Amino acid sequence: MRKLVSLGVTRFFTGGNLGFDTLAAQVVLRVREDHPEVRLALVLPSRDQADKWPQRAVETYEDIKSSSDEVIYTSETGGYGAILRRNRYMMDESDYCLCF
Repeated sequence: MRKLVSLGVTRFFTGGNLGFDTLAAQVVLRVREDHPEVRLALVLPSRDQADKWPQRAVETYEDIKSSSDEVIYTSETGGYGAILRRNRYMMDESDYCLCF
């Protein structure tokens, strides 16, 4: 990620899900400490994404959400279609993709 920042990339998307999305968001927030030009855009499939998550995961999610520079909802309600719309949005808006 630091390589992308050195190339001038400043806006990073993450899908806000458990696992890799959470880890990626946390990395962006850490990098932002040294590079204040870096922005985190949290792209969420719906407002109810975390409704059934364990409390600890919800707390982490809310911390990331409040630290994000932008929160984008791609659908009103959840479900598989909402996740596809979220993923498509991130791909359409991106020049690079970091994945694991």
